[in-house]
Amino acid sequence: MTERELKARLRPTRIEVAMNMARLIAQRSTCERRQVGTMIWDYTMHTVVALGYNGNARGLPNTCDRPDEGNCGCLHAEVNALIKAPFTGKTRDLIMVSTCSPCEGCAKLILNSSVDVLVYADEYRDMRPIELLDDVAMYQLAPDMDGDQLLAAMNERGRKVQFHLGVTHLVR
Repeated sequence: MTERELKARLRPTRIEVAMNMARLIAQRSTCERRQVGTMIWDYTMHTVVALGYNGNARGLPNTCDRPDEGNCGCLHAEVNALIKAPFTGKTRDLIMVSTCSPCEGCAKLILNSSVDVLVYADEYRDMRPIELLDDVAMYQLAPDMDGDQLLAAMNERGRKVQFHLGVTHLVR
């Protein structure tokens, strides 16, 4: 193997870079139960549109409001990223990369947003929200897939596509 081939092999894919960024931003989370990070970028995978992590609202104490699982009062990473994204109506073909699959509320927000691709790493404790996105279409994610390939997959079966990192078979 040549040095150039070795460097290309060791170079992380854009999806890996995005997931690493999401994992890094998750470290900013102030939620006591789970640290989640989300990154939204354009389909070219060159421009970061928004970042989000779960935690309390701006100006409030950096702690959970309640100790209740699933009801701690923290804003979810997906929500924080979506409210920061500059949706003008013309923005399309956005990719959301998250360290965790969405809850029901976040899944519904994703369906109503300009996000057309969802990539997630870990599964949320309740996977029923994924059923909401089943109608959207699920595909296996190839780790070396680039933006044009993602866009082609989106156009093949409709606008919204969902990927789960680490899946070794087609989910649907």
